[in-house]
Order: sequence, then C-alpha cells, then structure tokens
Amino acid sequence: MRSPTAAGNFELSTNLAELPYGLFAQLANQLENEELWRLVFSDADQNSAFHLSSDEATRCGRMGNSGAHLLRLLGNRGQTVKGFLARLHCLAKLYGPKMDVPQLLLRRRFCSVIWARAEQVLISRIDDDGGGSDASAGGRLRLQCKASAFPTPRYQWLEQDRPMDGANQSSLTIIRCQCTARNVFRCRVWNVVEDGHEWSDFYRAPGKTFCSELISEVIDLQQFVPDGPNKRHGYGRITDMSINLYGSNFGIVFYPRPDCAHCNKNEMEGFCRLMLAPKKTATAAVAQIDVEAPAQNRRANDDDDDEAMTTQTEALVAADKLALIVSNRTYAPNMSNLITPHCDAETLAEALQQLSFKTVTLGDLNLIEMRALIREYRKLLGEGVYAVFYFVGHGFEAHGQCYLLPIGAPGHDYGPEHCLSMDWVMDQFRDVQPAALNLILLDICRKFLPSNLDAFTAYAQTFRQGDVRINRSTVYGYATSGGVGAYEVKGEQNGVFMKYLKRRIHQPIALLDMLNKVFRDVERDPKVCDVQIPELRSNLTNPRSLRDPLVYDGHTTSYDHHTYHWRTMHELPMPVNVDFAEHGLRVTIWFDFCGHFTNKVYVFSSVGDMPSGRIGDDEADNDGHQIADNGPPPTADASSATGHQRSGGQRLSSDGAKVPSRWALSHLAFLKFSEEFDSSKPKFCEDDVEGVSLCVMLSHLQRAKGEVICSVNLSEANAADGGEGKLVAIREGQSLGHVLITRLELHKSDQAE
Repeated sequence: MRSPTAAGNFELSTNLAELPYGLFAQLANQLENEELWRLVFSDADQNSAFHLSSDEATRCGRMGNSGAHLLRLLGNRGQTVKGFLARLHCLAKLYGPKMDVPQLLLRRRFCSVIWARAEQVLISRIDDDGGGSDASAGGRLRLQCKASAFPTPRYQWLEQDRPMDGANQSSLTIIRCQCTARNVFRCRVWNVVEDGHEWSDFYRAPGKTFCSELISEVIDLQQFVPDGPNKRHGYGRITDMSINLYGSNFGIVFYPRPDCAHCNKNEMEGFCRLMLAPKKTATAAVAQIDVEAPAQNRRANDDDDDEAMTTQTEALVAADKLALIVSNRTYAPNMSNLITPHCDAETLAEALQQLSFKTVTLGDLNLIEMRALIREYRKLLGEGVYAVFYFVGHGFEAHGQCYLLPIGAPGHDYGPEHCLSMDWVMDQFRDVQPAALNLILLDICRKFLPSNLDAFTAYAQTFRQGDVRINRSTVYGYATSGGVGAYEVKGEQNGVFMKYLKRRIHQPIALLDMLNKVFRDVERDPKVCDVQIPELRSNLTNPRSLRDPLVYDGHTTSYDHHTYHWRTMHELPMPVNVDFAEHGLRVTIWFDFCGHFTNKVYVFSSVGDMPSGRIGDDEADNDGHQIADNGPPPTADASSATGHQRSGGQRLSSDGAKVPSRWALSHLAFLKFSEEFDSSKPKFCEDDVEGVSLCVMLSHLQRAKGEVICSVNLSEANAADGGEGKLVAIREGQSLGHVLITRLELHKSDQAE
C-alpha cells in the first residue's frame, strides 16, 4: 500500500509526540476511548511498540488523560505517523469504522471501494439447526459481500433494487425457498468522507475524490433452491399429478416454509382454487391453475405465434459487446468547462465492463480525433454485435439533428465544419453490417444555439440525398429533449442522466424498459424535473437487454479480431530502465491505468541503484535493514560520494527485497514530454521498497505520432521540500514504447482520409 504524502505541517516521518498541538489533542481525545486504545495496544509481542503490560494497562485505565499519555509513550518508542497509520490500517480489517477517525485526522489517503475477492457475493447454506456446509441443502442462505476501502465501506442490501430494512451489514441471511429465489438481490457498497468534520475540507477540496460506490452483480439463487424430486430438506414431494400448483414443470409440490409468510399465502391460495375448481379430473383441474404466471404470459400461451416467439427469445444473444465512450470536459477558454463528464464516462465504462462489454473510453477529443476514433470504432461493428456509443459534453441541436462539440471549438459563430454531426456518425455506421443493437446515448444540451441555421440545414441535406439507408435496431437515448439543456448538480459526482442510469443499467429487463425507468427517475428529481426532460427514440423490435448473454459461436473469427484490436488499445508497456552509469543510478519508469480511460495513463519514475553484479558481506544498518555494501558509484569521486553513498549502500529489507540506498534516495527523476501531450504536475508517492516515486498523469495519448518519447532529468532532491533541485544528468529522446491507444497511430488514418 502506498503511504499518504505530507499533509499540513506534519509528515509521515513525524514522531507522534511532536505532532502539532491541535492534532495531538484531537488524537489524544480519540484515545481516551478505552475500547480503542486497548485494541491499539493489543499486540502480544512484548517487543512491539503497541504492547502494554498488565500494570501499564491498569494504570492507563485510571488516568484522566490516558490518550495524551499513550501518544507520548508511542513517541518515546520511536513511532511515527507512518507506523501508527500502518497499525490502524491492520486493525481496521478486523474492527472496521472504529479505526476511521484517527486515520482521517492523520490525512490517510482516500481509497475508493474495490471488491476484496473475485466473487463479489459468496453464497453459503445455513441449516435450520445452525450447521451445514453445502449450499444445495438447508433452510437458509447466507449472502456475504466483502469490499475494501478507506474510509471503511458501508453496505446496503437491495431486493428488487429497493433497500432492505436493517440489511446494512456485509452479510445477509435469507430464507431458502422458491419465492425468495425469484427476487433479485444485490449489494450496494460505498464509502464517503462526510461533511461537517474538522478533516472534511481537506478531503472534499475541489478535484479530490471523497466518495465512491460499487453495486454487485445480480445474484442468481435458483441453483440453491431445491427443484427436483426426492431432494433431502427440499420442502417438496412427488405427487400423482403432473403439474405443480405454482406452475413448475418438475412435477413436485413445494411445502411452504413455516417461517415464510409468502410461501404459506401461495400454498393456501392454490389449495383454495383447487377445491373450488369444477369437477374434472384431478390433472385437468390442476392444469387450469396458474397462480404465479402473469396475465400477459397466459395470453402469450394462447397466441398462434407462440413457437415463433419462443425462437425469437432464444436468439437474444450478442456475438460481441462493444462500447465507445467519449467525455469532453475541458472547453476553456472558448466556452465554459464542465465538471462531471469524466466521472460519467468512468461510471458507464465500469458498468458496461461488468456486463461483458469491451469499452474504449476517451477524454477531451478535438474534431479530427473524434472522427478518427469513430472510423476505428466502426471496424469492430458487425452482425450480431451489441454496440453502445456514449457522448457527454457540450452539444446543441439544429434542424432536428444533434451536433457534438469537440474541445477547441469556437465559442460562437460555429458552423458544421466545427462540430461532429450525428448524421455523419450514423452514416459511418451504415457502411458496416447491421449490428443486433445500436444504442446511442447523448448526454448533451439540445438547445437551438447556432445563428447560421442555413449552413446547418444545407449540411444536413447532404445526408438525405440518394438512397437513404436506415440504421436498424437503433435506440437513441437523449439526456434531454429538443430545445432544452442537460444539467450537472453542484456537489454531485455524476450528471443527472448518469446518476440515474447507473442505478438501472444492471437490471435484468429489456433495454427500452430500463431506459424508461431511468427517464421516470429523472422526472421525479425535484431539482431538474422542470428543466430536463429525457427523450427516447427507437426502431428496435426485439426485447434486447444489455444483460443478454455473449455467445460468439459462428462469429469466432470476428470476435477474436475484435478482441485483438481492443487489446492493442489497452496494453501498457513493460517498465523501462534508464541507467546513469556515471552516477551509479538507475531510473525505472512504469505505468498504470488511469481508471478506464484509453488516452490517459499514470507514469511513475523512481531512482534506484544500478546492479553492480557484486554483493559484499551483509551488515545491518540502524533501521534494521540488511545492507549489501557495493561501495561508491563506479565513477563518482570521493567528494560526491561523501554524505551519500558512503552513508550506506543498497539495502535489503527483512524479507529480502532491495531497498534504495541513501545515495539513490537523494535523487529524483523528472520526466518531460513533448507539447502534444498534457502532463500534470508531478506528485510524490512513497513506498517502503521503491522509496520516493514521482507520478504524472499523461493525457491526449491519441495525439502521439508513434511511440511515446520523453527526456529523463536526474536531479538532486530539494532538501527543503523534496522537489526538483540541481540537475545532475539528462537523457534526451528516451523511448517508452507504445502506450494504450498510441498503437493506432491515428494521425496516419487522418492523413489517409
């Protein structure tokens, strides 16, 4: 785990006894809680700083200011902010939110919610007598969800997407019966730094993430409910009738669970209907009973086209699932910047990936780049594909057609040549085989802004000439209606449309039904119901859903091609080592994903010791690390080594991992990129093994004209603030390889067009 950086007027290395007075008092006040300090000092190892003898514990329990005493005690034992945070972090795994407040006071870094294991929800069986192990038998089921985050994650179980009363723990126990299994269970997990506390301003500052949320996939309980004859503990029996009172085709009748009111109610209703039925044979009488089937299902059974309808339903599968997500946020100085587009794009990408979509997520594109990406995206479309195109940013409507505004567009007097027309986008899609589903989601304003409407009218007519081909199976979801705007609500993580879409997108219902539910949710929002009215257009004839299964039999070649093409845009290069032999130092450069974005990446750089090929006798330094004394740098003179390499060679931690020497730790590597990219200000990250690393976010990778090139500036660390000091050496033109979308070399496709 990476440690937080320095905050305020204390650092990770600050001794606990030397904390600023106000912070010391707040921490001491927290440790006045006897339950808390006894947990903190519960280490049984007598050599541990977090161990108290029984006499010390008794004495602390009698003190009026035990918190301050314990903090000073830890300080006298050499404990720093970093060590104390590590202790609290370990205890939080067992005791959860009890450890949050001290960590918040010490400015531990906010960590978004992640699943703690691959299986988001584990299902186990609980016997009525409290025992058992196999989920295929037993009277109750336990659903257990486990996530990791800081602050400690909270849980809320949902049944049919409605919060369950009192179900706010990581586990949920439910009755194991048919009526329960028919319901949809999910778990919402979130964390947030609440407002109104002394630490709130620090975490909720502009640009910082202070809340996160995950919702588990839908839990299928049918496999855990008895559905066959003669199953032990199955609450069922074989009957001499061929049809179940509940419409089951298994030829069994389920006895009601004695503790399930719904089971008892259904059983009694079925029994009464059976008794009141006309005198016919038993089988015929029971066959007329369909307690659970809805009326529309009964009508469908009488339809002459029932066989065709069944065949159609079975064909609702996707040969592949693809999504292109574009979020334009940075429009200044020509027009106002937006706030939530990148968050909206992240939210949708995460949700679609959970539904087996291959997503390509891009932020802040100009017009040329938007056109080039649309052309690349269409290469992945084809027969049987479920395709999603989502754009969030500035936009408008003219002559009944929507236009998307790229970054760099003029603030006024813009014409068709400055915008991306949805006519043009759909025309590109017509050149490929029809997809099984084309979902177009436009999260833009649709106000009528342009002054030169004649130019837009003439431009739109170019797409109406000749044989006009219709894009079949297309669904348009507009965040708002023509003539009005789409809005962001101050203080909320997502825009209005995405706020409600993310709550519904996982529901196992038809796409059109899902979108209508989203639109009704927006309609009920008192903040925007009078100013933002979503709109739906569709020529989709089948009840397709984003949850439809992915079945690529018969499309293996195209599926493999799509997968390869997608992977080329989502591969990070191997770490790059840059040696400065004359200084005995090696700079390591490595990469990490920036959320789900394909044109942004985090680039890290750290300074370590060059491998010498020779390990001397190990000795221990004052920190308890093992030192492999390699001597001074190969060409460094005595003066340059004094106070650096002479103070200790490359070290080994207690588990054998190499730790940078003091000489290496006294240097930093700053990366400089060409102007075509946007590089953020370097941030400092500290790691027990890697030492201090610098991290920058590199944006606009789509503008690369080949591999990413940078210069590596090896500098002395500024003793005052740890920043960039005296330049020691520079390596120009260092290639880092292709990074994510740079492999497409979009500038070549632009020239070809």
